Amino acid sequence: MSSETRATTMILGGLPILVIVLLALSSPAYLVPLYTDVRGIMLDGLALTMLGTGIFIMTKMARFEI
Repeated sequence: MSSETRATTMILGGLPILVIVLLALSSPAYLVPLYTDVRGIMLDGLALTMLGTGIFIMTKMARFEI
């Protein structure tokens, strides 16, 4: 069960990064406000914080003792 949880954590943690990369390759103009506007940069920081917190929580939940 723990290995399934770890795999799920890796998939869910990597999915947003994969989506951003695919968006950057297919339509780079769509992401320009996220890198040039102050609000976009703030949202980037918020998104990274939330992603990191989610990965941290899922990792803690996957490590349990029987």
